Amino acid sequence: MELVYTVTKPHRGWLRDWLFRDETPMISLSPRNAIAFCTTVDLGDEEESSQSNRSLVEMVHYVYICDVDKPWSLCQLISLPEKVVGLEWHHTGSKLLVATALGTCYVWQMKDFLLNSWIEPPWKANVSGEEIVAVSWLHQGNKLTFMPEMRDLASYSDKHVNASFMPSLSHFGGKAVDGLLAVTATGMAVVTFPNSDSSNMKIHMEMLCPSRRRIRVADIAFSANGDILVATSDGSITSAILCYKISLKLENDVCDITCSPMTSFFARCHLEMALCESPTSHITHVKFMYQESGDMLIVGAGDTNVSHVELWNLTASPVTVHRLFASNLVPEKSTGFLQEKWILKSTILHTSLPTSIAVPRFPVSYESALPSDASSVLFQYVAIAYKDGSVKLVSKHTFQPMTTTNLDTGIIDLENPDKKRKSVAYMTHMQQSYTGCILVGVDQYSCMYVMKVVNSRDPVTQVPTIFIVCMLEYVLLTGLDWWDILTAIKPGMIDGVVQRLNDNFSKQTRFLQDQLICRLLAMKAALYRCGSFGQFRAADSHSRIVLHSISSHFRSMLRPKILSANEMLPSDKLTIACSKSTDTEIDNFLLTLNSEKKFVVEGATLQSMQPLIQWVADLTTYILACVPLLLHGQHTAFPGATLLHNARVLGTLRELLIIIRMWGFINAGCLPNFATTTNLTECLPQLYKLLTKVWLTVENGRDFDEALADECSALASQFILPAPDEGLFGNTDYSSSLFAQSFPLKYTFGETPSHVTSSHSTPAFILPQGMLHTKCRKDVVRQIVLGLHTAEPLRSCVRCGCVSLLKNFGKLAAMKSWELRFERYCVCLGQWKIVQTNKKNVS
Repeated sequence: MELVYTVTKPHRGWLRDWLFRDETPMISLSPRNAIAFCTTVDLGDEEESSQSNRSLVEMVHYVYICDVDKPWSLCQLISLPEKVVGLEWHHTGSKLLVATALGTCYVWQMKDFLLNSWIEPPWKANVSGEEIVAVSWLHQGNKLTFMPEMRDLASYSDKHVNASFMPSLSHFGGKAVDGLLAVTATGMAVVTFPNSDSSNMKIHMEMLCPSRRRIRVADIAFSANGDILVATSDGSITSAILCYKISLKLENDVCDITCSPMTSFFARCHLEMALCESPTSHITHVKFMYQESGDMLIVGAGDTNVSHVELWNLTASPVTVHRLFASNLVPEKSTGFLQEKWILKSTILHTSLPTSIAVPRFPVSYESALPSDASSVLFQYVAIAYKDGSVKLVSKHTFQPMTTTNLDTGIIDLENPDKKRKSVAYMTHMQQSYTGCILVGVDQYSCMYVMKVVNSRDPVTQVPTIFIVCMLEYVLLTGLDWWDILTAIKPGMIDGVVQRLNDNFSKQTRFLQDQLICRLLAMKAALYRCGSFGQFRAADSHSRIVLHSISSHFRSMLRPKILSANEMLPSDKLTIACSKSTDTEIDNFLLTLNSEKKFVVEGATLQSMQPLIQWVADLTTYILACVPLLLHGQHTAFPGATLLHNARVLGTLRELLIIIRMWGFINAGCLPNFATTTNLTECLPQLYKLLTKVWLTVENGRDFDEALADECSALASQFILPAPDEGLFGNTDYSSSLFAQSFPLKYTFGETPSHVTSSHSTPAFILPQGMLHTKCRKDVVRQIVLGLHTAEPLRSCVRCGCVSLLKNFGKLAAMKSWELRFERYCVCLGQWKIVQTNKKNVS
């Protein structure tokens, strides 16, 4: 393992932190790689903390939200007087479940998809008098499984298979119900879900077994047939680990809960006399290996001197029936029955008590048994933290230790801990990312750790590049975030990974390519930002995302009133005509099109599209002005270099210029603005003429000649060239990126690090002749200038830092649909957060 960064609390209030250091903070990582964690330490502003002035003996539990890329920027979700025992993200990443020890479950939801703005809990379930020990969201029935044996195939559907999985609770017709399941300390199964009108929560309870018993630790898993599996323990080593199966059925908004016992077992450590006689020995953890499979169970137990972590496997063995009784059985079971029983697979011994166990979350399925070829086995692990500060990585397949890291020697010494800390720091809670590439955790001092596991310095954690590509393709299909996978990619692997992604993507169906092209470009931009010389290609990927979005939006507006079944769409006809035409005069090309009815759009709608039209003209002008930079290979590292060699991008720009020219005859106010002394209507034909020449040169595989470079250089004398800004290439300042720093890093909650505050305000790249840098910010969605100071509230991306207006001002359907494209995520697919103006550090 390799430490990426640690985040410590501000240095204040040590007395209160020392009093409550024995509390167990929790942490949870969302599918979008947002971190939620709870602590008894107030991490807010120092002024606000002093104003609260709570008593030292008053226990307050805080829940905070942050992004894994910028963990210092916090959002306080809630402060509760009772202990938080459960933090679970929804599979969409926009809801968070907070469960307390007093039996209250809060479901928080993002407001307007902003990471630091949350709605008061619309869902709140209170089970009075019950202490919750385990809680989980009900399974929605969607499961995409990765097949490692098929890793070399190009088709996504061959490598990533939709597994047959039933939802835990469904409406009539099979629609999944969005609800919760909790297990209480008295042996109750609690199912809660909102009413049909979502006004309040319905609570249904049922005992796990006929006689209620005390439960100390429990875990929840789901099976493919829709059943729910629960494993419980009362904490005593001499007591059995009891397992139950729960079936849910919904009829007329009433949930019928059926609980039945399953095969149970005693932990093997109960045979150790020293543990049985020790007054401090107890069962610490009962955890399923996979949340979507209940056939493997991990049991942790021990005392202050020794601990056992056991792996048990649920198997079904046939039981032969005597022939005297077989005659009375049905034919299917005349040969015998299948008896389920738990078998001990392996045990890990240690000299300290386990404090946390993190299991894999990436669904992997092999066609048969585990392949004998090691190259066909994906590296997966179980992380076990102990109270002496050590963290063990255990192989998921063999359940044998592979590597060990000690927080006291490997991490804490790097952070220069405060001398007042008497005990060793240890992980109180850990969780793997969805692909397992990183491990996040928090210690008893409320310090957060993010550790790189895959492709770290340890030889046992090395993963072939083909598996990294498959992981990226998996998150491409499922909508998960890819930040954790970026930590496993070394700078020398970026070009090979991108090339493999492009090759496999080109072999998919056209429908799938159109659906995933923007996500692929955003992924490539994130990959390029991790390299030393890829920031310019990342800027070009940003431009391609916006260009593809504008092209799709404009093409969708070209809809005739009447269209027969066999007739092509006007946008498809335009694409075919542009690909065949080599005429450099745009007006001559328009004469060949029958555009009187097919390309007519209302004038008011065209006026609302003017900022997007201006963006197309600015990008075209910039690309043409960059042609002299590429002449004779003098300069190749600047934004737009890869766009100039992409015939598809140049062809898309030609189509858009033709559409803009036709729309200009309907409403001249929608045309792009140019600062020039010539006639405004002559600028577009000039841009189209030069763009067509450049497109023909690239399409035929020729190099740019001197004559074409001179014509493009003359643009600077004809009108003022627009300055490149965030609208064209996004945020091109990559010096502040986390991946541009040397690991490990040390951060402090609420304090912006120096590599962000001291970053370059002006990007250092070559500009064409006649262009200047600008400090004005631009709305990355609406492509309008915001200026240095904006009165309207803004939202910014937690990843790339681009900004946009918070409110949607579009009144027409065309503009509303454009704003809805980026309502949930930024252009780079990072989450939005509201820009706080009244706070200094904490946002």
